Amino acid sequence: MAGGFIGINYEPSGGTTSENITNFTSPGTFSAQSNQTVADILVVAGGGGGHPGGGDCGGGGGGGGFRQFPGHTLPGSSASVTVGGGGPAGTAGSASEFDAGGPNPLSSAGGGKGLQPSSGSAGATNGQGGSGGGGGGNNSSNVGGNGNVPPTSPPQGNPGGNGGSGGNGGGGGGGAGTAGTNAPGPVPGPGGSGANNDYSSPATSPSNTTYAGGGGGSRHPTGGPHGTGGPGGGGTGNGTAGTGGLGGGGGGGPSSAGGGAGGSGKVVVRETASTFFNNVSGVWPMSEVFDARKGDAWPGS
Repeated sequence: MAGGFIGINYEPSGGTTSENITNFTSPGTFSAQSNQTVADILVVAGGGGGHPGGGDCGGGGGGGGFRQFPGHTLPGSSASVTVGGGGPAGTAGSASEFDAGGPNPLSSAGGGKGLQPSSGSAGATNGQGGSGGGGGGNNSSNVGGNGNVPPTSPPQGNPGGNGGSGGNGGGGGGGAGTAGTNAPGPVPGPGGSGANNDYSSPATSPSNTTYAGGGGGSRHPTGGPHGTGGPGGGGTGNGTAGTGGLGGGGGGGPSSAGGGAGGSGKVVVRETASTFFNNVSGVWPMSEVFDARKGDAWPGS
């Protein structure tokens, strides 16, 4: 290229960073290792609690919101990490967050609460969340809660299933992978399946963990099978709690036996192995310096 040369010729120096995995099951602070700029980040919120039944049968709680951020650029400073707790019976779960202080923290919404008998069409809103809670039993118009609230792309969760009639069965809570199942009459609906992620394992030998399954719907009277919890920590619809650290929804409660609490969420940061350089050549063609200065792209310009 035409033109003279300018600058100092530095000998390049650098090195490599090693893979480092940090699992947060409670709130904390994340600080990247030296010279690390990129990481894979998983944010799972707390699951919603299943409804206790109220003399009939409650819907299963929705799984916590599930979001993956592969190859995310890390902040230059530390980040605050919030791990959402699972909701008590009949209560939504709490959000999880990776917040580096910018305008757009990485967050997922808590799972929707399992809904009460006779919850009606209002359950779509009352049971909404990362994944929606299941509709209460005794009427097929008891709709499940909306999932993916607030909306994200790709979706962080799915809706809960509707309640049943003719013997009473609660709908299953939605999961990160699939929607909760509608209760087909007296038979309660299973919780929706969770979603897989491998960030807790080395990238060279990945092993999936399933997160954010929905809680199963309950049955009234109590005889017979209850709705199964969705893979990914969803609780069975006999009031079983969702699994902590997976963001599973709690199972609905039969009669007044009590609904299961939702499971707490999790945040995983997998710093990927990479190569870095501290010093590179300071020799630049004059024509490139001119173009950079003209485009206001030269350091210090």
